[in-house]
Amino acid sequence: MKRAFQDFHSATPRRDLPVHGLARARRELQERLFEAYTGLLETQVKDLSYWAAQPARVAAAYDGALDAARAVECHEEDVAAFCDTLGRAQGLAYAISGPGGIFLSALVNRAPEPHLTLRLRGHRRMLSFLGYRLAEGKTLVLEGDAGDFTGGELAGGRLVVTGATGDGCGTGMMGGEIEVRGHAGERTGERMTGGSLHVGGQIRGLRGTAQGGNIYRGGRLIHCTFPSIPLLEELVSKAGPARAGP
Repeated sequence: MKRAFQDFHSATPRRDLPVHGLARARRELQERLFEAYTGLLETQVKDLSYWAAQPARVAAAYDGALDAARAVECHEEDVAAFCDTLGRAQGLAYAISGPGGIFLSALVNRAPEPHLTLRLRGHRRMLSFLGYRLAEGKTLVLEGDAGDFTGGELAGGRLVVTGATGDGCGTGMMGGEIEVRGHAGERTGERMTGGSLHVGGQIRGLRGTAQGGNIYRGGRLIHCTFPSIPLLEELVSKAGPARAGP
């Protein structure tokens, strides 16, 4: 497989300046991330059909992504740069959106910053599974539209999508909060067991929803599995003030 940054290597003049040294270090780190990612593809992604159908195998691929991410220490700007590479570049290694999103999610959870932003506007393809298992104490902002299974199995973090999401947003969500400012697709909140999912636009479907947690559309609670404080407050406000007895 062609090295993703080979053309950049040949086009960049070498100078013994601190700025160039910093740029070279960043380029080398991106190459290490690409090698870790292609290693994940070779060892974990044997059958691409499982990405939408077998949650256990997705979880196993995420564990493999975490192992790969441990070999490369990176920060928010490094994760954002690699996200841009996955979203814009051509070639088979970049065309598979599920593994790319899983790998980026592992990098986000491994990064030291509690708040990270990934810019998705202008990408050739939508990346799926972004925000997968986002950990408690982490906030991830996705600027633009995200793919399928955004925020899957969210584990207590806060995920904000400034655009729309594909199908399966919040699938398997265990806790935390997802805010989608645009529309959401089919199977939103499928297999949720906790947390809150807020959609500002339309939701195409809630089929298969949910064992726990709350789902809101346009600020109104539209799904919960048992009476919650927000639901009780809404019911009380609709009922109006209590009337005195005769």
